[in-house]
Amino acid sequence: MSSDSVFEVHSYPSVTVDILNCTCTCYQWQINGFPCAHAVVAIQTSDINDYVKDYFYTSSFCEAYSQPIHPISTALKVGVREENCEFVLPPNMRQPTGRLKNRRIPSRGEKIRQIKCGRCERLGTHTKKTCQKPI
Repeated sequence: MSSDSVFEVHSYPSVTVDILNCTCTCYQWQINGFPCAHAVVAIQTSDINDYVKDYFYTSSFCEAYSQPIHPISTALKVGVREENCEFVLPPNMRQPTGRLKNRRIPSRGEKIRQIKCGRCERLGTHTKKTCQKPI
């Protein structure tokens, strides 16, 4: 406790919580509208519901939907075209040249399992079926 409304919460990293202004240096309280874990630790002495934004309460939800909602017609009338109507077309896709890759490309640092070919008896990434050595 630094003052009556400012607390320092020791975590990794340490954060400062200001209960009076409803702020925390992790910024989750300001973004979400309800206290983050650091703020909950600092608020232990009083009711946590006092620090939650009003729009999270069911009374705000009921008030928002108390008036009727009128539907908006999106169907265009036959024969009537809008002047500023723009159609978004899909991007032009081009088939890449050459044969498609059958194997995935390994990630950096990924170990490739070495297997022994039954035909040429060498270690590698091929089998008897995919061996390129002549018979």
